[in-house]
Amino acid sequence: MQCLLFVWLDYNSINRFLNRILGIEVELQNKLFRFFTDTLTSIILDQKRRGAWDMGILGTAAAHILHTLHVCCCLVTPGLAKSPMGRKVWLGRVP
Repeated sequence: MQCLLFVWLDYNSINRFLNRILGIEVELQNKLFRFFTDTLTSIILDQKRRGAWDMGILGTAAAHILHTLHVCCCLVTPGLAKSPMGRKVWLGRVP
């Protein structure tokens, strides 16, 4: 008995995966989505029960943000002649 192994070169392509989901019937899409959300909810609840759940960074807040930029040079790029921002590219660094 021969065993054949097929390896798709684009096995990690999210675009291909989502397009394949769009190609199946809507009822099956809904079942797949329900399975995903039920599984994710189960994992999250289990992690919360064990005290291992971390919400991560929920947001940032600041009264004032100061951003300074030290300009290094300006380049004139002829390839961007039709750009709405003009043809100049300013290079700088943030201290």
